Amino acid sequence: SAGLVDPERVRQASLMRRAAQQEEGELRYPLAPLRCSKAQSVPLNVLWIVIDGLRPDAVDTASTPALAAFRAESLAFDEHWSAGNSSRMAAFGMFYGLPNNYFQAFYAAERPPVLLDQFRAQGYELMAASAAGFGSPTQMDRTVLAGVPALYSAPGPGRVDSNRQTAAAFVEWLGARKPEQPFFSLVWFNHSDLDVGAIGPEPAPDGRYAGNPEARTRWNHYRRGLRFIDAEIGRVLEALDQKGERERTLALVMGDHGFEFDDLGLGYYGHASNYGQYQLRTPLMMRWPRIAPRVFTHRTSHFDLPTTLLQDVLGCTNPPADYGMGRNLF
Repeated sequence: SAGLVDPERVRQASLMRRAAQQEEGELRYPLAPLRCSKAQSVPLNVLWIVIDGLRPDAVDTASTPALAAFRAESLAFDEHWSAGNSSRMAAFGMFYGLPNNYFQAFYAAERPPVLLDQFRAQGYELMAASAAGFGSPTQMDRTVLAGVPALYSAPGPGRVDSNRQTAAAFVEWLGARKPEQPFFSLVWFNHSDLDVGAIGPEPAPDGRYAGNPEARTRWNHYRRGLRFIDAEIGRVLEALDQKGERERTLALVMGDHGFEFDDLGLGYYGHASNYGQYQLRTPLMMRWPRIAPRVFTHRTSHFDLPTTLLQDVLGCTNPPADYGMGRNLF
């Protein structure tokens, strides 16, 4: 335990009630007030792009040219692991740096992470857009983004329209804002249940899963969807260039969790069904202004993201254990 829920309050409930109503515990979060000063004279914008179910081996020049080009310019973490095998638990881990057994307490309290607190405290303009919405499954409207006024949930009737409108929402917002104020923006693309018939022909077969027809079909469907999302991400990144914000923006691209195609030979497809590497590993790529591209092979996780941003972007000096379980990525 990281000591964030009052154990005495928790012990007062029965076992079943404790599981159902963990929110009755009192949060002690953070364990000490954060001590922060701006890490640089010109604050960095932060653009955080998440792609539902992005596998590390799905980023290649054939299927995802925009992501492949972004990776070549980035700090790439090749042994990166999610905080869970579902979107809700992954989102909670990547912004709070805490394991998902704390989720219910934060959800009930509608308590955002200290990371968002510090963006607010340092004068950042906050905006978020999601093709999946901010309610179910992630429940970010009552946790990570509680109190953020500019939340855009795409109203499109299908997943294709929702992703297009999510990219368009960011592009429109960026084009209209004044550059004097730094910004934090989350842009979340949804790969689940894409109607790939509406987004062009299948990519050329790559030979994967040749001995498993179902896995091969699903893999090609997945690659086709990612190619579409890749183009939308290209629009988002191009908007940064057109607005002249590229050299002032730390851009992160990552998946929430992995995605499986019976890789273990046990009949599992998708995610949220086991804790093998295929459902838990995902890329992490960070294009950091004035830092040369590099590939890292040490083990990292979603838990490390809040610590890294709080220390290296927002200038916080607290021990990471004051607010989470992660460490600095570097």
